[in-house]
Amino acid sequence: MVDFQALRQAMVVGQILPCVQVSGALRRALETLPREDCVAAHWRTMAYADGDAPLEDGRFLLSALSFMRLLKEAQIEKYHKVLDVGAGVGYTSAMIGAVAERVVGLETSPTLVLRAQEFLSKNHMTHVSVEAVSDFSVVPEEAASYGVILVEGCLNEAPHGYLEALKEGGRLLCFLRRPHGSLPQATLFEKYQGTVSKKALFEGAASLLESQSLSQRKAS
Repeated sequence: MVDFQALRQAMVVGQILPCVQVSGALRRALETLPREDCVAAHWRTMAYADGDAPLEDGRFLLSALSFMRLLKEAQIEKYHKVLDVGAGVGYTSAMIGAVAERVVGLETSPTLVLRAQEFLSKNHMTHVSVEAVSDFSVVPEEAASYGVILVEGCLNEAPHGYLEALKEGGRLLCFLRRPHGSLPQATLFEKYQGTVSKKALFEGAASLLESQSLSQRKAS
């Protein structure tokens, strides 16, 4: 029988802590949230391996290290409302919920939305939800109310619609695809006085977020 608690602890000690300083709340979430319940059934025993893990419908869960590095750069405070684009089965949204006041995940796959709702309910994440959307490129009107937006996957180009919707002082973090086989670039966008700045953060592994483009302008 697989000891998932031991695998979870090994992931934290072996993968995360050597590279990322984590708060007490985030460490507790890493050590308690069952990542094995989120991945595809045939991948459960590999849920804590260092790499993206397959989900249903051709989607992937970001590696724990790539996600935690991105989350650290987001600088989320307890008062923040966070939008989690490409939330999958809710694992990343639940992790964000360890440090944020409110988290809303967006997901296009009905199968993953149902699994996310079950996962969040099972783990008592009452301030975290995952909602179904038809297309990630259609920016919800309420996007402007979120102080932080995270995109769970690699994009071909900057998500212009979400950047237009970003509130003043808000931050958006995602991985951007680079040419010639290079690793994706974790990127931070910030809006101040109506202008969006862009900062390259680090290289990291991240699977492409579907074939859907997030580069469209904000829907009117």
